[in-house]
Formats: sequence, structure tokens, C-alpha cells
Amino acid sequence: VDNRDQLLSFLDSEISQALSYHFSNNNVMVRHNEEYERVEGLDNGVVLHLKSGKKIKADA
Repeated sequence: VDNRDQLLSFLDSEISQALSYHFSNNNVMVRHNEEYERVEGLDNGVVLHLKSGKKIKADA
């Protein structure tokens, strides 16, 4: 979860885009322009509650 519109915005945009591409290819999801509100622990993982009202479930 990243509260900016681009991953590592202080880097060259090509580097940022390449990193985003490799994350995506390895099933790593990056949510831009989002902030987390709280983390809910479950027996089989976690649920990340975002300030936008969205929820992300993940195994931990």
C-alpha cells in the first residue's frame, strides 16, 4: 500500500516502472493512492482495511 501515485517516485520513472513490472510478474500487488486504516489478524492470514473502505485479504 503506497499513498503516492508512483512506486518510489524519487527514482527515475523507468526504474519505477520496471520494479512495478517485476512485482506484478511475481504476484505482488501494489495499491497506489491508498492508506491503510487497520490490520485485522485472522487464523489463516490478515485483512488490511484501507481508508477508502476497500479490504485486502492476505496470508501471512
